[in-house]
Amino acid sequence: MADDSLTTRVLIEIRDEIRQTNARIDQTNARLDRSTTRLESAIERLRDEVKGEFLELEVRQSTRVMQQSAILLDLRAVFADRFELRERIERREQEIAELRKARG
Repeated sequence: MADDSLTTRVLIEIRDEIRQTNARIDQTNARLDRSTTRLESAIERLRDEVKGEFLELEVRQSTRVMQQSAILLDLRAVFADRFELRERIERREQEIAELRKARG
């Protein structure tokens, strides 16, 4: 009978230890859940920051492309004017040469 009561007492102690271990595991799981929530929130904030910075960079890049396009259009207009002037000057020089030739 003494063996039965000793066995019962040992089993009760084991059961109590298991309950305490389960309680600690539940506390650990709760802390892990809170940590996971904070980590997910931090990741979302970082994602939003990166997305915002990316959009800002994209806007700046688009602005630069537009500015460069405007500059190229201006240069095209300048060169077109120069080519037109060159053709006009060449025609006038040719006319002057023909007039000089006609005068003798």
